[in-house]
Amino acid sequence: MPTPPVNRTTLVRGLVFSLVPLLGFYLVDEYLGLFWGVVAAALLGVGEVLWHYLRYRTLDTLALGLTAMVVFSGGLSVLLQSPLAFMFQPVVIEALFAGILLGSVLRGRSLLTVLYESRLGPLPNRAVASALDGTSVRLGMFFLLHAGLTGAAALFLGKGWWALCKGPFFYLLFGLILVLEVVLARRRNRPQAETYDRDPGLEEAYRRLQPGHPRSSRPNSSSR
Repeated sequence: MPTPPVNRTTLVRGLVFSLVPLLGFYLVDEYLGLFWGVVAAALLGVGEVLWHYLRYRTLDTLALGLTAMVVFSGGLSVLLQSPLAFMFQPVVIEALFAGILLGSVLRGRSLLTVLYESRLGPLPNRAVASALDGTSVRLGMFFLLHAGLTGAAALFLGKGWWALCKGPFFYLLFGLILVLEVVLARRRNRPQAETYDRDPGLEEAYRRLQPGHPRSSRPNSSSR
């Protein structure tokens, strides 16, 4: 089973793929209408889940859940034929997604941890878990904030501001969030040699672990 390199940049890329149904829905809905947006989300969701299963032999539960939310809430808006229900449809989706992200962190097992383990295997250490928790919180706050802004625009500012907030403003903010996560990932994935240079003890321990060193041995799992 192929596995990509273990780093947070890879995980952010995987998250973007899982969000394809939601992003595709927004894009198609903006130009072709709600009905075709729901159809596009369903097709993209099925395609992403199939691709993920064929590649990793696991189900992409995030893409599957988002697709189900989009199809349910979008289909309900189509049936109701209510302008307000139509305008609040993305608000409901984003609020639910934010709740899932933030709630998973509060339960002690973030959604991104589940995504990581489904793609890359068990977490290597607690530092990775903490980084994923932080990313989950930031993404959850982003979706919650954008849901609030979109809902306020629908209620008080009119359809023009609502469309601007739902479309271009969403993509702009989401792009900035992704850039921030990639920058944080690269800063946290700096070569370990920088740490060893600052700490002679760590540098010596690192040398002893290298193959061929006369005192190289597997570290004792009981020593921390």
